[in-house]
Amino acid sequence: MSSVSPRVDDRTSLHVLWALALGVAALGAAICFDALPGVNWGIWTAAASLGLVGVTRHACGGVPRELVLVLALACATAFGAAIVADGGAHALVLATTMVLLAVAARIAAGEQGDAIGATFLATAAPVAGARAAAEAVRRVVQGAELLHDGRRAPAVRGALIALPVLAVLALLLSGADPVFAALRDDLADAVSQWVFLPRAVFSAALGVLSLGTYGVALRAAAAGAPPRTASAPVPASFRMGDTERLITLGSVAALFIVFLVLQLSYLFGNVPSVHGNGVTYAEYARRGFGELTVAASLTTLLIIGADRFAEPGPRDRTVRLVALVLVALVQLLLDSAYHRVTLYEQAYGFTAARLYAQTYMIVVSLVLVALGYEIWGTIDVKRLARRAAVLGAGAFIVLMYWNHGAWIVRRNVALYAATGRLDPAYLALDLSPDAVPELVRSLPALDPAMAARMSACLRAAYSGDRRTMRADHRWFEWNWRRTRAAAALRTVGIRTGGSGGFDREAAQRDMHVCRGTP
Repeated sequence: MSSVSPRVDDRTSLHVLWALALGVAALGAAICFDALPGVNWGIWTAAASLGLVGVTRHACGGVPRELVLVLALACATAFGAAIVADGGAHALVLATTMVLLAVAARIAAGEQGDAIGATFLATAAPVAGARAAAEAVRRVVQGAELLHDGRRAPAVRGALIALPVLAVLALLLSGADPVFAALRDDLADAVSQWVFLPRAVFSAALGVLSLGTYGVALRAAAAGAPPRTASAPVPASFRMGDTERLITLGSVAALFIVFLVLQLSYLFGNVPSVHGNGVTYAEYARRGFGELTVAASLTTLLIIGADRFAEPGPRDRTVRLVALVLVALVQLLLDSAYHRVTLYEQAYGFTAARLYAQTYMIVVSLVLVALGYEIWGTIDVKRLARRAAVLGAGAFIVLMYWNHGAWIVRRNVALYAATGRLDPAYLALDLSPDAVPELVRSLPALDPAMAARMSACLRAAYSGDRRTMRADHRWFEWNWRRTRAAAALRTVGIRTGGSGGFDREAAQRDMHVCRGTP
């Protein structure tokens, strides 16, 4: 982590700390509580990130570059909620953003960027949350103590006296002014129905996390960043000499070579196209992705573990050459698995699950490239985990901003033109609203019967009272693809968001037509 010099003035820093924490909490309560995912998630994440940068810069006079990178990834992920309209993707956006903000909080607290590894990432959220809660309690106590000094005591007493007086006078004025009366009635309704309580709890939770996170960063800057700690040494009883490593890795490499040689045509050929061999596309692809991908992942962990527990010896270079050969063989297994899924898509169509499987294989393949680069030196597991995490986050961000749902529709419609096979129920019911505009555009390319089924599927999926497709979204709930989906549906006479009511019998008829059932 880049070094910065502490530059903290207690009173000014405390004012900045409380102002930023309360502002971030109020913003979150205003635009994120009981709201649909949209641009609000990105706005709040950007505000929280700027607050953390502001506290760190105010205290230290600079911002570590690792902190900027992690916060930039968090903002890019959070703003994806305003692009993608897939509920599952929104859950991943929330989880990924939380982890990235937790990592940023720990970096701002003084932890070194090169300490980030698999364990660090897995525990980032609970550790950062616990620290923030403890620090928030400390800051509240500190604030109460400061309020008892001679200069602030009169202001506090004045505020405590003024608040009930203002409440009584406002209540009296409400009988003489309609605006005051409306505010009084709204407040009375909120209190009687306790609707304010969940929002207050949500706001308090954000306030605690913000105050604690900023407070930890401020205190770490004042105390100076902690020294870098070395990784705990591996006990000698768990060490592997170069002979054990050579035998283990060499045996696995030999097994893969034999496997590839004996089944070369099976692995890379189009075996299911050969009649009479008893191998179906489903079995071929399932074996390819399931068995080969798991084998590749386990072998990667084996290479890392053998290096982690290694006791260097005279044949260490030979061991590393064998490990590189093994990495190349694992790449071949991944290529075969990818090829199988591609054949399955060409035969049966494209789905999100198959695309995600291919994306996973691409990420694993890139991690293997990074592993091969590491093998020539001592493998830094934490550095490799950081690179894998960045690759995974990057792949997720690409999938969000690239409308892969629309791509799946285009590929399936093209396959339909060639084969006459299409599953409209999957495309309309299982894909997210991201795919809706492309589905509407595809209707003229379908024959009348298939176009009727697709229209029925769209009506079954989106007609009626759907909160996620309502037309009266608040500005901070804006979502690009959700808006485009609603507009596309209107062009084919499908009204969403409860406009026109909901006809259950009509929806059931549309579902039967969609699935091709009598």
